Amino acid sequence: MTASPEVARLARVFAQDEWRKALPDLVQAIREDEEIIAGGMAEWARGSAAKASDFSYYLVTNRGLHFGVKEGSGGFFGSTSYRNEFVPRGSIASVQFDGMQALEFDGGDGHSIAMICFLRDGLQYSDHDMVGKTAAEQASVAAEALGHTFDW
Repeated sequence: MTASPEVARLARVFAQDEWRKALPDLVQAIREDEEIIAGGMAEWARGSAAKASDFSYYLVTNRGLHFGVKEGSGGFFGSTSYRNEFVPRGSIASVQFDGMQALEFDGGDGHSIAMICFLRDGLQYSDHDMVGKTAAEQASVAAEALGHTFDW
């Protein structure tokens, strides 16, 4: 099952530049009945890969958190791949905001399963509109969309 045409269109808005390479993976990962609650561009995102991926997208849906990850070294002889990473809503036990820009998603056993560093002043899709928000405002929307309270 793949994303609905409306969701796929919105995903293309956030998967810009090099992240277009992750679009097929992202559109395949989002189910047809999945609804995007919030989304935008992040300064960086980190999931199962140890290294953070710069200028990634993130999408919060009714199923969980999607975000782009970059793997590989790039460079002259190296190759880089771009893919979507998904963290189901039920896997996120808690969220912690660093007080500046980053929101860490905890898996319940004390280890971080994902971390999103929001743009200081970025556009965020929420309530079916694109709105300019601070990093703290974006983090708050993302945390609450995933069913967690947002604490400074």
